[in-house]
Amino acid sequence: MAAHSGTPHLGDNAVLRAAQLLGMVAEAHEREVKTRSHPLVGEASLTVTRIGGGHADNVLPAACDLLLDRRMVPGEDEAAVRSEIAALLEAARQRFGVRAEILEWKPTTGSSTETAADRPIVVRSLDAARRHGVEKPGPFGFQGGCDLVHFRAAGAEGVVIGPGSLAVAHKPDEFVSVEQLGRCDAMLEKLLHRLTEASPLTM
Repeated sequence: MAAHSGTPHLGDNAVLRAAQLLGMVAEAHEREVKTRSHPLVGEASLTVTRIGGGHADNVLPAACDLLLDRRMVPGEDEAAVRSEIAALLEAARQRFGVRAEILEWKPTTGSSTETAADRPIVVRSLDAARRHGVEKPGPFGFQGGCDLVHFRAAGAEGVVIGPGSLAVAHKPDEFVSVEQLGRCDAMLEKLLHRLTEASPLTM
């Protein structure tokens, strides 16, 4: 509830309430979410990526918006995850009196997905990478969002393969080296030829 900042006891500071909720978000991540892991992609995660509240320097904010980012690992169920987040808000209400509601679900690329390591697309992709100088091509898990989940939903199989590293993604110095780009171009060209060969057993 809004109030003059000189009389904060007459209102309810939504930003401070959000801080209480965020403490519970951090607890949930450490105690529950990150214990769910996958051998390729690692741990599931729950964190906040955006926050905004208040409209004037001398007014207690009546509302505060949070954007929670929940990364799932293969094997997790989206409906179950949504229920867990709703339960977290209810727990915050009971523990601190925080009044919070989910305004919108914003799915990015959808749920997580996995292609079995013995599938031809995986085997041939790893072979192509080795033939083009990648000493340890994997398989690894990809923790970022990509379009593979949409292809899988349509019944196709696939892999995420290419240059660059998530370690520099979304940073000021994000880059892909020219050497990696050239190697990837040659590797993909060879891989596409092999995948379109008549015999599925031809390597």
